[in-house]
Amino acid sequence: MKKTLSIEELCQKIANPKTRIAMDEVLSCLYSHNLRSAIVMLYSTVVSDLYYKLQDLKDLYGDRGATQILDEIENERLSNPKSSAWEIEMPQKCCNLNKIIRVEDLIHYESLQKERNLCAHPVIDGTDDLYRPNPAYVQGLIINMLEGLLCKPSFISKDLFNIFVDDIERTSQNLIDDKMTVKYIENKYLDKIDNPQEEYLLFKSLWKIVFFLENERCNENRTINYKVLCRLMERHKEFMLSKIHSNQDIFFKDASIPTPTFIENVLSTRWGLLIQFLNDYPQIQNCIPSAFQLEMDKKINEKKELSCIALYNKVNMFEHIMECVKTEQYNLSYASILYLNNVVRNNFSVDNYSDFAITLYGSSPCFDNANWIFSNILKPLVQQLYMDKLTKLLSYMNGNDQIRGSYEFGNACRLVKERLSKLNPAFDYSQYPYIK
Repeated sequence: MKKTLSIEELCQKIANPKTRIAMDEVLSCLYSHNLRSAIVMLYSTVVSDLYYKLQDLKDLYGDRGATQILDEIENERLSNPKSSAWEIEMPQKCCNLNKIIRVEDLIHYESLQKERNLCAHPVIDGTDDLYRPNPAYVQGLIINMLEGLLCKPSFISKDLFNIFVDDIERTSQNLIDDKMTVKYIENKYLDKIDNPQEEYLLFKSLWKIVFFLENERCNENRTINYKVLCRLMERHKEFMLSKIHSNQDIFFKDASIPTPTFIENVLSTRWGLLIQFLNDYPQIQNCIPSAFQLEMDKKINEKKELSCIALYNKVNMFEHIMECVKTEQYNLSYASILYLNNVVRNNFSVDNYSDFAITLYGSSPCFDNANWIFSNILKPLVQQLYMDKLTKLLSYMNGNDQIRGSYEFGNACRLVKERLSKLNPAFDYSQYPYIK
């Protein structure tokens, strides 16, 4: 159940400092029982905030619709300075162009406008008293305006997703790395939205273009879009999981995704990314319809690399990974090896990780693998190994001709012997004749 925020809590979510100051005056009037003044001030605050948001859309996001609305109301104000018609037309134009205001927000705005007219003008009823609004109705109008407009960022609209993915694409091309892009998107959009339901709408649409759509633009941006999708998941994990569970046919509606080709980076393909997502959130596998799961299992079995990185349904994940690096390493790209390396390093003990790194290196199926694994994974660990691990490593190095023929073999021997000299200066190398 969605938590109902108080007026004060909602006011803390207002981003624009000028609007927040104006709302302080509204609340001052409300709590002093100056209800007519509260309504009049609320109306002025709402009109101003809507204008500020249109300016943000124009200046920060280059929004053509917002520019059009601002130009039209500016012409209206200049041609008839004494008329307040633009105050009526501005929200209607926003609603028509899907900018900031939705249909329900427009109805609430019109209700506030009518109440403001009653409060601001000397309407006297049959008892010769000035109109006095109902306190509960005033509070309701304040809450409606806070939730429907004042607490919303300017970019909330039916066009939000297009704005969102366009900015992800543009930013990823200009910033140094994906982490910076995700942080930028979080600061510019997600922190300002800060609403699970609104973020779920982005999540659901992003899921589609990451896992199911196939076109040039989707392919070029699939990895960065996936990383933003993961950030959305982490921000409201339980909420997103519940949505996936209750909308299984939406999230898993089409299993006709092709198996990755020989030249593709498997981790960046649709199946590769979906498997990584399931690895991170294995509880989702219970949400997968049986027909989709059958097709997914078929695709995974067709590609050994997919089979090796599919960890979410393994009873013993570590044993599965160790078996893959021993027997299927020649089917693994360096990217997939590094992925498995990070899984073990981040989820298992130091002892397990050193076993993994030694076995990975020791099972190298070719010179290139031996060089790459030593340089990128094993080398930083050598000085942390103790006798049992070092002797295991020596056995692999001595017995694997692909390791012995690699150009990094000399460096590996030197580092291992340096470490052994500290632990046991009298170590007997007679069992390892190739270790020079």
